[in-house]
Amino acid sequence: MKLLATMFFFCVATIAFGQKSELIIIDGFVLDARDSTAIASAIVTNVSKGLKITTKNNGYFFINAQKNDLISITSSGYKEYKFKAIPSLSGRIYLNPTDNDTEKPHLARDHEVVINRKILSPAPAPFPPAPAPLSPAQSESTYDFSPINENKFNIVCQEPLSTFSIDVDKASYSISRHFITSGRKPPIDSVRLEEFINYFPYDYQDPQQNRDIRIQTELTNCPWNKRALLLKIGLKSKKVSLKNGPANNVVFLIDISGSMDAKVKLPLAKKAYTLLLNKLRDDDFVSIVTYGGSSTNIVMEPTICSDRRYIAQQLQNLQPGGGTPGGPGIEVSYNLLKRNLSKFTNNRVIVATDGDFNMGTNSDSELQRMMESLRRNNIEITVMGFGIDNLKDNKLEIIADKGNGNYYHIDNVIEAKKVLVEEFRGTLITVAKDVKAQVEFNPSQVSSYRQIGYENRYMRDADFDDSKIDAGEMGSGH
Repeated sequence: MKLLATMFFFCVATIAFGQKSELIIIDGFVLDARDSTAIASAIVTNVSKGLKITTKNNGYFFINAQKNDLISITSSGYKEYKFKAIPSLSGRIYLNPTDNDTEKPHLARDHEVVINRKILSPAPAPFPPAPAPLSPAQSESTYDFSPINENKFNIVCQEPLSTFSIDVDKASYSISRHFITSGRKPPIDSVRLEEFINYFPYDYQDPQQNRDIRIQTELTNCPWNKRALLLKIGLKSKKVSLKNGPANNVVFLIDISGSMDAKVKLPLAKKAYTLLLNKLRDDDFVSIVTYGGSSTNIVMEPTICSDRRYIAQQLQNLQPGGGTPGGPGIEVSYNLLKRNLSKFTNNRVIVATDGDFNMGTNSDSELQRMMESLRRNNIEITVMGFGIDNLKDNKLEIIADKGNGNYYHIDNVIEAKKVLVEEFRGTLITVAKDVKAQVEFNPSQVSSYRQIGYENRYMRDADFDDSKIDAGEMGSGH
């Protein structure tokens, strides 16, 4: 009842406010006219109303206005741009530098603007059509995603079993969000549906005391296919107490190569590790290993977490530069953990990288064989991807999947806090290894089915009972 009342309240408030003030929202991206790069912290002012905001790191802004309000956009080193607000105005605004008088700034708009589900024509000049976005081949982006082939319908009489490995990764959602907030359409292979679903929390009941996992199902009409039903099967793992659990023996493996020299990469990685450091217990141990240039270095031997100030200082001293010997970095980290390996400790490597392994072990097959060999050491791995334009998502997935680990994409401090603080137990502590799912459909009730997501986790039916076949891991509370 409270939820319904809240929703009703917001609807009424929005309608009444809109009728009274005729509010217009002006939004778009402020870009450099020379190379279309985003201009962060540009000042957008509604001169008529005295409102003022600044653009985000990707150049995005939105500001309230009324029709014909005067809007001004300024940024250090650029000429001021002014325009009058009109309904449905959105797009890209290009600012010229102060030393360039040859071009005038303009707001590039889409060819059609949707208002109240009606398509209207765009305003006339000075708003020329937006330039077509660059394809990955045309731009400087060198990101790489493994291809995804959508599952087709199976006839139950012929194939009653659907067998696959579970996967708790969530990177795809934040990767797609990063593309969208940067004003770009996510590549089709970057969208993994199971990771979109897993990204959000659900109110599943915890397993019973003597169980590690609890199964919960929901069946409803399919929103996009009236001839089908939609079945969701949820798994919930037990929560492990942090106070009574084993000590954590963790290696921070940090990519400090030249490709990490960006605000959303190494500086953000340092903040993420600092958040995790403050979450670890005083009796946990942390080591720091870096790779960059042509070498891998042990920056800090295992250090007890009660000395947080010293560990934090070692993180802040890191500087980017050089090539990316990622494979050797992983091997050094595992060897460092093996020195102090104990069945009474939770042993984990936590990697921060964009995945651009251009030195040493770098092919997909080499990485897979390396991780399959290393995972036998009772050491697990958490992979954190940073940045977009150089992201080797396919390699990071291999490292996590074949190394009994999990994979996240960190695009801002809020996401780092979500992964390393709010979901700390699930990120760090494994409850169940090699978890497989097998769903059997009754041909008297179901004619056909198709599995949504998990395309790259398909398994043969016979693999379900084969303990030698690797599968996914579930962390505490996943």
